[in-house]
Amino acid sequence: MPSLVYRFRLRPEHSIGRKELLRLWAAACRSEQVSVSRSESVLGQFEKGYIYSLEAATISDSPDVRQRITAALTAVLPTAPIVISNQFFS
Repeated sequence: MPSLVYRFRLRPEHSIGRKELLRLWAAACRSEQVSVSRSESVLGQFEKGYIYSLEAATISDSPDVRQRITAALTAVLPTAPIVISNQFFS
């Protein structure tokens, strides 16, 4: 089954809770078959941050999904730079 994964990075001063991120991602995908995770990352020589992964099992890569999740994240994190990368697995 194909799987779509989006990832984005936030600096430590910006954060979003797992439940809220899961709600936003499910709404963007228009599906409940989604998951989210967060892992620690080094952004520079001394600065840590987080990489968030968003996965949807039964959805194709769509500009609409990307647009919806970007808009939702921008609304809840207005001062955070949001850059989303994607991968599509089949």
